[in-house]
Amino acid sequence: MTVHFITGNKGKFITAQNKLKGSAVELIQTPLELIEPQSMDIKFISRYKAKTAFEILQKPLIVHDSGFFIDSLNGFPGPYIKDVSEMLGNDGILKLMQGQVNRKCKFVSTLTYCDQDGNTKSFSSLENGVIADKIAQ
Repeated sequence: MTVHFITGNKGKFITAQNKLKGSAVELIQTPLELIEPQSMDIKFISRYKAKTAFEILQKPLIVHDSGFFIDSLNGFPGPYIKDVSEMLGNDGILKLMQGQVNRKCKFVSTLTYCDQDGNTKSFSSLENGVIADKIAQ
């Protein structure tokens, strides 16, 4: 079975390809420029992008989205972690956290599969964590 992985990220593709080694799935990297809805709901974003990609390809595919949510920053940066990391970097995020007592955070990841008929199924994971006080050396 051939499945298109909708991503321009070569590292993300290679990781997925390695996970599927020995399976009946042939993964094909397929970069598409998709509109990402403005939402803090990772599952919603992933499903929306999968449905949009299916409208274009009309073939089985997967989409992966993730977000990094910091409790004391009301969930910021959420799904915008890539842009925030590029703009602020780890140092900038740590500056935002100065004086914050609650340093709890979570990483949410959702993979959405869209079958040959356009039906979607999403799989999510959540990892809880704590923001460090400084960058480890």
